[in-house]
Amino acid sequence: MAETTVTNWFGDLASHPAVVVEAGGVDEIVSILRNPGRYPSPVRAIGSFHSTAACGAADGGTMIRMSKMNRILNIVPIR
Repeated sequence: MAETTVTNWFGDLASHPAVVVEAGGVDEIVSILRNPGRYPSPVRAIGSFHSTAACGAADGGTMIRMSKMNRILNIVPIR
């Protein structure tokens, strides 16, 4: 299988996830997290991968692109 390489915009951080998937909503994220056979750990959510740190790396795991999730629908306060 070909190795996937994802880099930030500057090219100084790279990750080699086994799977890159785009989530369009919460239900898709839940489905990803409930299927570790298809979407191995570690699972990391990324936006544009512009301003990131090594904690966004998903080497051998799953990278969830969040670019389709472009607005906040609801905020629930924690009490």
